[in-house]
Amino acid sequence: MNDHCIGAMIADSQGTIVHSSGVARSPDVQQWLRTQLGLLTGDDGKIVRGLPLNGLWHPVRIHRCGDTEIALVFPVEAKRIARAAVERSNALDRIIGSSSAIESLKEEVRRIASKDVTVLLIGESGTGKELVARSIHELSKRHAAPYVAVNAAALPASLFESEFFGYATGAFTGADRRGKRGRLEQAHTGTLFLDEIGDMPIEVQVKLLRVLQDGQFERLGSATPTHSDFRLISATHRDIGEMVRSNQFRLDMFYRIGAVTLRLPPLRERLADIPCLAEAFLAEFSAKHGAPRIVLRADANHYLMSQSWPGNVRQLRHVVEKAAIFADDCEVGVDDLRLAEAGQVSIAETSVLTRHNSTVRHAIQEVEISMIREALNRYDGNKRRTAAALGISRGYLYKRLSEAGARAEDDAVCEGRKGATRLRPTSLLTAESVPEVRHFSAG
Repeated sequence: MNDHCIGAMIADSQGTIVHSSGVARSPDVQQWLRTQLGLLTGDDGKIVRGLPLNGLWHPVRIHRCGDTEIALVFPVEAKRIARAAVERSNALDRIIGSSSAIESLKEEVRRIASKDVTVLLIGESGTGKELVARSIHELSKRHAAPYVAVNAAALPASLFESEFFGYATGAFTGADRRGKRGRLEQAHTGTLFLDEIGDMPIEVQVKLLRVLQDGQFERLGSATPTHSDFRLISATHRDIGEMVRSNQFRLDMFYRIGAVTLRLPPLRERLADIPCLAEAFLAEFSAKHGAPRIVLRADANHYLMSQSWPGNVRQLRHVVEKAAIFADDCEVGVDDLRLAEAGQVSIAETSVLTRHNSTVRHAIQEVEISMIREALNRYDGNKRRTAAALGISRGYLYKRLSEAGARAEDDAVCEGRKGATRLRPTSLLTAESVPEVRHFSAG
């Protein structure tokens, strides 16, 4: 890194600027640098993430001297500029697929990325909403600024203000003496991604709505207004239109977050993309584990394309990676996929277990037996190989088979008494086993 800095700012423990020079004289730069002060927890001279300036990340070094902190801004190295250009050019390549549905989605992403408007991504779980959000950010004019992702469903309403707005010094007992910057400040000049916004409580929506209107907010314990300029991208798997009609989601909030609405297609609508998705997942698996290249046999591709995939791309990745563990000779076949799926319990199966007043322990035992039977079929009844493949001892394998045999006799008695029909375990969740998911699009 070049030792010649292009800007400097000195601030006291309250964040008051006592000196600035170079690019640090800019109010926007000063506001960004303020968000970095107080983050130094260890070594003096820590490099923090780059200052977004003229579309590039500029390295910033923070020094501490007593209660005073000094922020130094340095020029960008040529290799950093080249790497940033490559990352931007590859942004859409991360959205894998060449089906008409995906090509249409990529074109929409390309068109809206340069427009500084809010975007609402609607799609079932596992369709890649965060991947699309990141691609929009990287193709936008804000690409050099922070990308901050927050799962709205996982954030309790009681922690919303401190998490989003941050807090001032002494805001409450136990607060950091230097205060804390919230997610809104972290996203200044960049992109804020709110995942699962449909699960955000009404009372939280009200608090966020004002910020979306003018970008103004106050830290907890402070009356000083703070401004954050960020682009909002939201995502949900819920039917927002229905939620608005049932008063579970504010209409004014919907208008604020959904200037543009993109629908992400479920995997069942883009089955032609499965071979290239599976190939990419296997390549990542091999690279991560330092294993030889693993490929899918033709029959395995046909098998994968015949499934409904209610869990979408996330479920496909899980099955393919698990099958790679069982694969022999660096090839994944249908048997490997079926073995990988053996541990999955469909919604239909779990509902039957519930109707029979089953316990969680009994359900877990059912899953174990299902996996054991699949492995026994794969290895032609060879218990030694079965136990090795499942990572259990042969003694435990014999014990589970013995228990399963006794339980099967009890089940047969119950079935004869009630005339009930037991469901056989299915290898994959079916489209009929999940409720229909409807989509709402604005405009």
